Amino acid sequence: GVTTWIKDPAVVQNMLSSLDECRLVGIVPLLSAFFLDAKIDRSWLQPPSASDSPLSSNNEQTVTCAASALRVLTNVAVLDLSLLHRTLSAVEIQAEFSHVALQVLESVGCALRKGYPVHSTSLHSSGLHPDKAYALFSGILDELILLLGHLAVTDASGQSLFAGWRNGVMMLEQLSSLPLSYFTSPRLREVLLPTLIVATYKNKQLLTVMKRDVSASLLANFVRQHIKGGGGGGE
Repeated sequence: GVTTWIKDPAVVQNMLSSLDECRLVGIVPLLSAFFLDAKIDRSWLQPPSASDSPLSSNNEQTVTCAASALRVLTNVAVLDLSLLHRTLSAVEIQAEFSHVALQVLESVGCALRKGYPVHSTSLHSSGLHPDKAYALFSGILDELILLLGHLAVTDASGQSLFAGWRNGVMMLEQLSSLPLSYFTSPRLREVLLPTLIVATYKNKQLLTVMKRDVSASLLANFVRQHIKGGGGGGE
């Protein structure tokens, strides 16, 4: 992320000021084009089955670009959460981004729930092996989950962008029904569970929604592990 190689505080501040002035350089409209624009070929959202050709190199670039766009927003959240909240709370951007987030959770999450084949007999020099395709799609989902966690953190007024979205309940339903690996893998638990915790914190409505699929004790145990210093990712 940007925080690992930009050391000069003045450079970081100038970069954030530029991003603030230009509304995050059109990242949300770019994501909207990837995931919502009917005029754009969205076949890349359909994962290859065992009998299909691997993801084409063009689609690989699309998936990588979508993940990178989400990663920029996540890095902004780490550097200046108030900037991200301020930008995404703007009326003209808030609805667009929340629809993008829901589309990613529904399409990519559904694709991962169906699963990619472990092996594929149809490999071409211009294609992408399904195993790598799975990793790329997982990257998109991971970045979005982390980003939603930042957006669920309450601001100075005690408001959470996530809780205020009209489709926040549907997003939480999608998060709560992600593949089992997000609840069993140490690395993926570190991605998903913190977002579920902050999204449902002091919010009875969202907590009730989450408890339909996820036990609250799972989150409580996760918090206790980290308080004791026993948490941490890794496979």
